[in-house]
Amino acid sequence: MAIAASTASPDRAGRAWQRLAARRQTRRNAASRCRAPRRRGGFTLLEVLVAVAIIAIALVALLGLHGRNIQVVSYDRQLNRATLLAQRLMTRTLVAEVFPEPTEQRGTFDDDPGFRWEVAIMRGPTREIEDVVREIRVRVYWDDDEPDAVRLVTLVRKPTQ
Repeated sequence: MAIAASTASPDRAGRAWQRLAARRQTRRNAASRCRAPRRRGGFTLLEVLVAVAIIAIALVALLGLHGRNIQVVSYDRQLNRATLLAQRLMTRTLVAEVFPEPTEQRGTFDDDPGFRWEVAIMRGPTREIEDVVREIRVRVYWDDDEPDAVRLVTLVRKPTQ
């Protein structure tokens, strides 16, 4: 009988270990159900870093746009001033003589030294009317290297007597 007892003993011991392991697993499952992961209020470090990166990229883009807007406003200011100066020069040219002779003149404005002007008075655009029509071209510019300028053109007819 000693032999039969020795063979039954490891079988019983193996079953005992299996029951013990099954109980432990059951306890772990129950414990894990009781301690379900809870989400606390707040953000993870990764979420915060992604948000900061997005905000940084947006700010860099906005600062670039702001710099471009300043350039556009400066250009518009010069263009507006040049347009007003060209209109003033055209008016003075038209009022100075009723029917001016062909000529070309250049100069600067006393009150705006950064702007320069050119006035060209030419005979009419065609041979048939060149003696009775004058073309007056006014150009105001602020930079010699750039073609940016304001150009005004008008035609003046010789008054009938």
